[in-house]
Amino acid sequence: MTENKCPLCGKDVVEDEAFCRDCQEIALTSHASQFADEENAEDIEVVTNFSTVSIEIENNAISETTFAKEVEEDIKEEESIKDAEGPSSQEESTDPIPRKSNKKSIIFLLIGLILLISIGGIRAYMYVQNKEAEAKEAAFWNDCIDKNTPLAYSKYLVQYPEGQFSTMAQAKILELREQERQEWAKLRKSTDINAFFAFLTDHPKTPYEREIRHTMDSLSWATTSNENTAAGYLAYIENVKLGNFAGEYRSLAQERYDYLSQMKTIEGEELASIKKTLTNFFKTLSSNKYKDLQKEMAPTLTNFFGAKNTTKEAITKSIESDLKTRKIKSIAYTVNMNSLEVIRDNKNIYFTTLPIERQITYTDKKKKKETTKLIVNIELNSEKEIQALYQKE
Repeated sequence: MTENKCPLCGKDVVEDEAFCRDCQEIALTSHASQFADEENAEDIEVVTNFSTVSIEIENNAISETTFAKEVEEDIKEEESIKDAEGPSSQEESTDPIPRKSNKKSIIFLLIGLILLISIGGIRAYMYVQNKEAEAKEAAFWNDCIDKNTPLAYSKYLVQYPEGQFSTMAQAKILELREQERQEWAKLRKSTDINAFFAFLTDHPKTPYEREIRHTMDSLSWATTSNENTAAGYLAYIENVKLGNFAGEYRSLAQERYDYLSQMKTIEGEELASIKKTLTNFFKTLSSNKYKDLQKEMAPTLTNFFGAKNTTKEAITKSIESDLKTRKIKSIAYTVNMNSLEVIRDNKNIYFTTLPIERQITYTDKKKKKETTKLIVNIELNSEKEIQALYQKE
């Protein structure tokens, strides 16, 4: 029998066998490249008899496609190895065989760590977002409390219909609306326009707004028409534009403003002529000379202390009859013409206002004289005749 040496370990081998029994399994299951040059085998080192396996994982990233291919190759390689070994080889083998399972385990571990970190990051982000949302809602609610109006709480419910303060918001709306209703019940009969303005300021978007603005409109128009000035009508029109009044009288206000804004204050001889007419009128009215009184009056007066569209003859007759009925001896009128101001419109109608003192003397000496102070509005036509005379309220 020829003595041969095992090329791997140097032990004696049986004739016709290339390797000793210890190295035969390694030779059959290992790749030829594992025995080529030990200096070039940088990635895997095999040591028999309780050898250790060290695997170096490079720092470069492994894509999903590469990983899938490696797993597929490893499965195929393991199946080919199992086919080559057979059942007896697996039972007899006692030495560990290097595999790539450690590499796969590390990769799976890394992927798991990445997933855990990602989940943790997402949870942290969601936590921060929830905290910010809660802080924003709390700030919104605090602002509603500061305003304390149904409108503010309604805006909260629109923004946060399921918010943590939604129940309180609904309760506050009901409470404030009831208070508002009670305040309006007390205010609605008032004639103070400033009180209505204050109510609208305190209760924005109140359900009573339309009724309030109509009431304010009527009150304002009554004051404006009584003053009957261009400035007053202009102020009314501006309030309508701003939405403060309903504007039911806007067209009439505009008409009167256009008319009054064209008026001019008269001076000189024209003013002196008006003063003379007024002086003669009240002097004649005080002396009960009715025929002379008619000379200062227009044929028909549009207003004479409440009597409208009445002829001058009917007026003087009514004055004479009233004096007899009331047993009045005389009526004396005192007029101060020093600060008289007269304006003329585009139709040459004259307007003035006079403070007058009226003193009534009765035929019955037991009755005391009655003295009354009046403010009288007077209109004269283009002929400088008195066509209207009425007491200003």
